[in-house]
Amino acid sequence: MGEDEGEAAGILANLERVEVASYRAAGGNACAAEASIAAVGAELARAGWWPMVVERSGAGGSWVFARGDAEGELAGLYVIDLDGGALELVRLEGRIDRLLADAIRVDPGSAAHLVDDAR
Repeated sequence: MGEDEGEAAGILANLERVEVASYRAAGGNACAAEASIAAVGAELARAGWWPMVVERSGAGGSWVFARGDAEGELAGLYVIDLDGGALELVRLEGRIDRLLADAIRVDPGSAAHLVDDAR
């Protein structure tokens, strides 16, 4: 295993769970899917998740929900991306705060795009 692969494995070791799902819907269903995402957001909120990022664009958007652990550390991310008829879901659980810190430590410039839009 090379140095880069070892660093990547160390960073990813912070994850306990990764779930990914992709769905394709026939044209015209984007508006119905967006209403469903609002219902999903309400259900996630009841389970302790909070909206971290919401970005809407045209017939879709992206939503990122976060969840903390008992110590208040970032312990989960749930990403929903809707682009026309494509719906992508990604759920990460583990030491998300440590994963991000390790990734930034290994390549500080790689995180610059995370704050570009916030300026």
